[in-house]
Amino acid sequence: MSEKKRTIVKFKVNLKNRNIPDHPFLTKLMHWGKTFTRLGIMPKNQYGQTLGNLSFRFKKGANAFIITASGIKSDFTLDSFVLVTSVNFKRRIVYAVGKRLPSSESMLHYAIYKKRKDVNAVFHGHSQAILDYAEKVNLPMTKNEKPYGSTALVNEVEKILKKIYFLIVKKHGFLSLGKNINQAGKMVLAIKKKCR
Repeated sequence: MSEKKRTIVKFKVNLKNRNIPDHPFLTKLMHWGKTFTRLGIMPKNQYGQTLGNLSFRFKKGANAFIITASGIKSDFTLDSFVLVTSVNFKRRIVYAVGKRLPSSESMLHYAIYKKRKDVNAVFHGHSQAILDYAEKVNLPMTKNEKPYGSTALVNEVEKILKKIYFLIVKKHGFLSLGKNINQAGKMVLAIKKKCR
């Protein structure tokens, strides 16, 4: 589960290097990023990079979303986020706006927003306590382990996505899907409290 290597983006990025559009939800996303880092829900690797990613749907009815950048170190400033506008899965290209590369799980977030119109926030973390608890209580889990940031991982998650709001990516981490940002975050905190 723990990442020994530096986070690497495994797709091509077509990045328009400029400031992402202002959005009132950015403050909320920064709050949850700091909270998850403090609580170890998004721990750091040996390079000090935060393991996890948070996003929210940019506007109703669109698949575009704002997500944490790749390799951030829990600073969570406005430059820590990227707007992903679309994804070409066949050519493995992520189209984005921002000053940094988008998270290595951007293709996964895009697929979730495309498939689940009821979801407006996706939180992904690597808490070992949550993974251990999930196995004890049989939380929904992908069947097979797949490499992070890959289309194979996207396909594996899509197999069990249906109408669930919390799931485990086998030997990797969790996904919390919310109708809004606070719902996604509070669901993780509620499950973390049960971990003993």
